[in-house]
Amino acid sequence: AAAASAAVGLRPGCAVHVRGLVNRSELNGCRGRLVTWSDERDRWQVLLEGAVEPQLLKKENLAPLAEEQGGGAAAEAADWSPTIRLATTADAGNDALVAALVSIINESYRAAMEGLVDDPARFVRTDVEDIEERLGGIGYGAMKRYLVLALQGDEVVGCSSVTTGWRQSDLGQFGMLAVSRSWQRRGIAMQLIRFAEAHCAAMGMREMQCEEMTCTDGSHSTSNWMMKFYQERLGYKVVQTYQCPQGHPTRGATTCRDLDFLIYRKPLGGDGGGAAEEKRPSWFR
Repeated sequence: AAAASAAVGLRPGCAVHVRGLVNRSELNGCRGRLVTWSDERDRWQVLLEGAVEPQLLKKENLAPLAEEQGGGAAAEAADWSPTIRLATTADAGNDALVAALVSIINESYRAAMEGLVDDPARFVRTDVEDIEERLGGIGYGAMKRYLVLALQGDEVVGCSSVTTGWRQSDLGQFGMLAVSRSWQRRGIAMQLIRFAEAHCAAMGMREMQCEEMTCTDGSHSTSNWMMKFYQERLGYKVVQTYQCPQGHPTRGATTCRDLDFLIYRKPLGGDGGGAAEEKRPSWFR
């Protein structure tokens, strides 16, 4: 079996592209590297971008990047992963960076809101003033909030907010997760979240939270994918649910169906914190 895999260009360390999965279609388009071949399982162990543990995938669902993209793939594969870092006060004065972040975030959220609000083009998640403030760092007592940036050279390709001391002293939080459309399906969202979790753990947080306004009746494909991503791939559990009825105003748009606002949490280490009652967020409007 290993010889057969090698014959089509698959070998340990090879950069690959996932394709043709049916039951795990959310992995299609992801990239990774082959770790080792398992004769027992007749599958490759593949470490996907941003993942911690390798996945077992059939060889027919893997293509060398050279096959998918031609001769320049090897050079590109060597530089897949962007630099992930906390924003600094200097970033707040970078007008081009601020404008790019506003565009990436609003475009990502409007795409996610398709089928959930009446007019996604009216949905405004952020603006220049908000991003400048977040880049400079926000602090209210024990609560500290920053932006995490994903940079490919000088180009920002994604971001997430990260907060320590979120409503309780040992609770971390991430949000405003967005990846540029041309850089999606490369594991960047996972890398941003893992960075945020590691930052919060290093700052003494014992539990992590994120929130999502979503459709939970199974009829909205993006909502289905996001709930599966948070719960199955990231290990978060829903601890609270708020109802968000049809006709509810939200960030310039109006919900066009009954939705739920979900509070997710997971422990970051030790026995984790308890799921304390979460007040309706002040910005939930």
